Amino acid sequence: MKANQYAAEKLRELRGRTARAKFGPLIGSNEAMLYSFEKGQTRLTIGKLAYFAQNLNIPLSTFILPDNSDDLHDDGADLDFQTMRKKTEA
Repeated sequence: MKANQYAAEKLRELRGRTARAKFGPLIGSNEAMLYSFEKGQTRLTIGKLAYFAQNLNIPLSTFILPDNSDDLHDDGADLDFQTMRKKTEA
C-alpha cells in the first residue's frame, strides 16, 4: 500500500457511515472531491491532509503511512536514491 492509498483509506475510515455529502463540508470539501480522494483518483497532498486534520481536530499523522510499513520501504526507491546521490556527488 502506498502513501496516497493509505491516506485515502484513513479518510474513508474516518467518514465511516456518514454520507459523503455530509462529511465533505466537515473537511472543507464536497461530495465529488471526497469520492475522488477516497478512490485514489485525486492525489492527497500533505497540505490537503493537514487541512482535513485541522478541520477534524485530529493529528496529521493519522494520514501518514507509518515508518515501519513494508510498503514504505521499496527496494526500487532505495536504488533510485542511491543513483541520485551518486549523480549529485559527481
